[in-house]
Amino acid sequence: MKACHETVDRYKEQADQVGPHEEEELFEEPDGKVEDSYTLRKMAGNLVRNLAVNFCEGLWEISRSIIEQLMQKPNWFHCEVAVLYIGLIAEFCKDQFNPNMLAIIGSISAVMTKFDQPQLVSTCLWTLSQFSE
Repeated sequence: MKACHETVDRYKEQADQVGPHEEEELFEEPDGKVEDSYTLRKMAGNLVRNLAVNFCEGLWEISRSIIEQLMQKPNWFHCEVAVLYIGLIAEFCKDQFNPNMLAIIGSISAVMTKFDQPQLVSTCLWTLSQFSE
């Protein structure tokens, strides 16, 4: 468990240093093209989906404090990561959010209006749609 917390702490520290498009550089081909099927964003999304499918019970409570911290960051791409994570969990584990559903929807709405970023607005709307089903 200690190793898990150390890993989470390390990723939290690194999150402040990563820009919105730096993940593409990790998978660039020598000719400068990014392989569409292997972006860091897609790989992370698949990981969260797998976690939600296999470990639905308690996943939100385990990750809640990190996600709330990301939503308070001044950079829109940190907020987008948090909102996307919520949407991916909600896709499979909607019941995890029942006690705090209105607060979460309010937080996502606040993030959506906080920044003038079309990609963030799109992600927020997709995440909110996960709660409407």
